[in-house]
Amino acid sequence: ILGNFFELKIEYLINKALFCVFQNFLETMSAVISFASIDTWKVLTNTQNENDPNPSSQLLLSVENFNTRLVLQNDTFNIKEDNLELRAARIFRQNKNFSVNETFANFAIAEYANLSANIFISSEEFVDTPDASVITIAYPTWIDILPNTTTFSGNFLINGLVTTITLNVKNPVNINLTFSPRNRTLDLNTAMCAFWDFSGNGAWNNTGCKREIIGENIKCNCEHLTS
Repeated sequence: ILGNFFELKIEYLINKALFCVFQNFLETMSAVISFASIDTWKVLTNTQNENDPNPSSQLLLSVENFNTRLVLQNDTFNIKEDNLELRAARIFRQNKNFSVNETFANFAIAEYANLSANIFISSEEFVDTPDASVITIAYPTWIDILPNTTTFSGNFLINGLVTTITLNVKNPVNINLTFSPRNRTLDLNTAMCAFWDFSGNGAWNNTGCKREIIGENIKCNCEHLTS
């Protein structure tokens, strides 16, 4: 019994230490993508070598890689920094009514105060899923940091809150995301739903995403677990 208790205690301490590292990582991340840093990010993007990955894409990828290594100790937890907000939850096989329904809004920085996003994943998507976890993060400043490079034709700008969703599941999952546009004067009929594709230098890709206009908002249905 004592031996088992010691093993559990060591595992708990290791996981707790990793969680503290994760919190510190997000705190640093928030500082790096602050509103004051946007001009610097634009310089980095404009001066990068043609064949090199975009620096903001590399940073976003590092966060997603970190997310996949996070082991949740509690059923849910939230972390809110000045320039990002994270929400995480554990999915239990026996909880057949579990669904993801997270809304991010009311950001402190005036330039992003009108941004909002709702992320919804139906409980039906988790029927055959073993115990897993879902991590959602909203980044208001990424709208001005990530480039508007796309894999599809046309000139586009990012007009909604950038969010990431990480699920450690094997099968594709349908995700519904509803966004309030930053610039409401633009024609919503020209809007595209897209995810950030990390391949190559990084670009927005609309494969597997469908758009629906709901009043003044845009609803996206995607099968991708990324931005």
